[in-house]
Amino acid sequence: MPVMNSETLAWISMGDLATQKIMFHFLINNCILANVADWSICNSTSELEPAAFALIPNCKPIGPLLANYRLGKSSGHFWPQEETCLEWLDQQPSQSVIYVAFGSFTIFNGTQFQELALGLELTNRPFLWVVRRDISTVKSTLPNMPEGFNNRVQNRGLVVSWAPQQKVLSHPSVACFLSHCGWNSTVEGVSNGVPFLCWPYFADQFFNQTYICDHWEVGLELEKDARGIIRKEEIENKLEQLLTDKSYRERALNLQAKTVASATKGCSHKNFNNFVDWIKENDNHSLAECSYSSWICRSSEKLADRDAQEERRGREDHPYGIFFLPASDRVGESNSLRDCLRENLHREDDEEKDEAVAFIE
Repeated sequence: MPVMNSETLAWISMGDLATQKIMFHFLINNCILANVADWSICNSTSELEPAAFALIPNCKPIGPLLANYRLGKSSGHFWPQEETCLEWLDQQPSQSVIYVAFGSFTIFNGTQFQELALGLELTNRPFLWVVRRDISTVKSTLPNMPEGFNNRVQNRGLVVSWAPQQKVLSHPSVACFLSHCGWNSTVEGVSNGVPFLCWPYFADQFFNQTYICDHWEVGLELEKDARGIIRKEEIENKLEQLLTDKSYRERALNLQAKTVASATKGCSHKNFNNFVDWIKENDNHSLAECSYSSWICRSSEKLADRDAQEERRGREDHPYGIFFLPASDRVGESNSLRDCLRENLHREDDEEKDEAVAFIE
């Protein structure tokens, strides 16, 4: 299991101190609830994280969970997808395109955005770059491209506001993935045998980078300069290294084979079937009667039993909570939650980021 850096623990990079405290308690609550859950399932595989699953044997991986395993069309997207980029990919040589996407939360100031654009230009390689409408630190404003950039790269670069990522990553013309290392993106990249250039932003993304670069060895990380900026030369050099050293692609393809096999006939497939069998054996109610409220009641009873045991041992109570989003209008609710988190993440705060704070009450 990769070593955790205390400077990049999940809550440390979460904006101001108040937001860090919320995230810290959220993680504590998750641990408490996991201890009373009948089952914990996750989008991973035992092949990707064997040491982690050895530490938490009650957590069962059922991944990779990919849209191409679904029947029908997925509708849960933050932005309208630009499917025309797939036609553009069809026109590019095999394993030639740099795919650049930073998920739904990452934002850039003007300086960093321009360095990224110039770095992509310096590679002289084709690229597909997802630039969300809200990617700027200035609300409702897209960062300016470097002067003359669009004209210089018009024959080899395509910029879109949102892309069908799983279709893009599975396209034969894609050579690598410049990514924020969110877990969904990580699983999607691994499942398609694509090497990574890592640009983590917050939360678990730094730990995911450690998996990618140090544990699986299917990617490289970028280094910031003294100002905290990733320079265009660094971007160009790391992309060149990633794309010329074929060992990264070879390891990525080997990892892909193991990961996909787990979902089709391996451990994840077995875990999922066991979970379905458990539901059939233990739930005597109709699906209509199997509600969130009944689940909360059962969980509350287990939590009460646990608290009583803790009290007998002379331990103090810990706060816990259960949070649900309503099933209706899930995309709208997710966007509201996302906007709230973004606002707190980027709030200017006078207190030093490196101040040591322990949020234990």
